Amino acid sequence: MKKLIYLGILICAMAVSLAGCSKETDTGEKAQQDQSQESQKSEKTLDQLKEEMKQLVSKRSPGEGVYYEYTVTVEGGSGMPESAMAMKTWQQGENIRTETLDQSGQVMSVLIKEAGEDYILMYNPAENIAIRQDITSSESMQDDYDINTSSDDVNWDGVVEIKDDDVDGRNAKLVVLKDESTGQNIISRMWIDEKTGLVVKSEVEADGKIVSTMKIKNIKEGSFGEDTFKLPDDVKVMKIEDMMPTQP
Repeated sequence: MKKLIYLGILICAMAVSLAGCSKETDTGEKAQQDQSQESQKSEKTLDQLKEEMKQLVSKRSPGEGVYYEYTVTVEGGSGMPESAMAMKTWQQGENIRTETLDQSGQVMSVLIKEAGEDYILMYNPAENIAIRQDITSSESMQDDYDINTSSDDVNWDGVVEIKDDDVDGRNAKLVVLKDESTGQNIISRMWIDEKTGLVVKSEVEADGKIVSTMKIKNIKEGSFGEDTFKLPDDVKVMKIEDMMPTQP
């Protein structure tokens, strides 16, 4: 190996000008290749980029697990202060567990959706009570708790721009949507993580003002034990229908 290095040094010393020309040629070829790749990216139509994004947001395999923490901030409006909510979510296949935290970081409530079940459980740790709600009667609720149909949640017809970006050092695609159907100029932006397909950041702008934001952090991939998506054994479970006042 050393002989090869010494030989290379000797050749360079004897033919500096030739080596210089070769280096310039290599640099020029690389620049042309980079320019060609960028040109190919820019030549993609918006419809082609949309199809790529649909595949990206549906990227996760059924058995994969992912954990993340996120904060949702919503402007109060009408003189009310803005509100912020911190949450943690575990997803694995069709299993979902989401914890909502109070300002001190304590768990206020837990929502659990187990794979194959047609209901969700809303658990209050302070009272050790869980409410069971059937979701089969509502198609919208089924969609809300079906993590395998996330691409259907985006109004792709409203997408006006898709470009490369990053969020906290993670490669992401920025997708921009516009909607004027309500009489307001609504612009929604979401950043889709290229590795996981998660929407790691989003914001909604109404008439030039940001009214809500969401940002994910501490993404961890891996598998979780079955207990992650189950309630403690001593929890009292009540059906939401049983809590409704009976009509005379």
